[in-house]
Amino acid sequence: MRSLGEAFGIGPNRVSSVGCNLGRVVYSETRRAAQIANITLPRRSLTPKTQAMLRSIFPDLDVGAIRVRTRCRLPANRFQPSGSIYAMTFGNTMYWRDDLDESDPVDLVRLIHETTHVEQVRRFGSEDKFACEYGVGYLKGGGELPPHIAEPSDYHRNPLEAEAYRKESPYRDELGRVVPSR
Repeated sequence: MRSLGEAFGIGPNRVSSVGCNLGRVVYSETRRAAQIANITLPRRSLTPKTQAMLRSIFPDLDVGAIRVRTRCRLPANRFQPSGSIYAMTFGNTMYWRDDLDESDPVDLVRLIHETTHVEQVRRFGSEDKFACEYGVGYLKGGGELPPHIAEPSDYHRNPLEAEAYRKESPYRDELGRVVPSR
């Protein structure tokens, strides 16, 4: 998209507009697909212990408002139900592909990543504004990533994803493995 924009002389403002619109459409349609595919699955709160842990990391966020659906079908894994996407977050609701074990350090680090997206929605003021920024960030890239992400894609380079990866990085070693003692 960037190369096409440059070839046609589309400047940064146009790319931002395209990115914003793209982000809004993709977010809205993906959220709708997740809601429909998982409509019968109950939403639940996080345990008080997990909420306390998240409050220490996200002091300005109402972590009590976060809801989780587990054993979900995720739109991003449509053609491969056990695909690489383990969770998706829309507003305050997280959709997990598998069970969420709040005593498992790996799941807790993943939860920190997803909670970063809840915090971003709060910070931007709405899901619509978050979606716009996500789309712009996807097209522009430039996100600063932790060193353990050796082969980043455009997805990783999105500044909002990069922020989520940085937020979880203190709990990983240099190879990206979760360190339970952290």
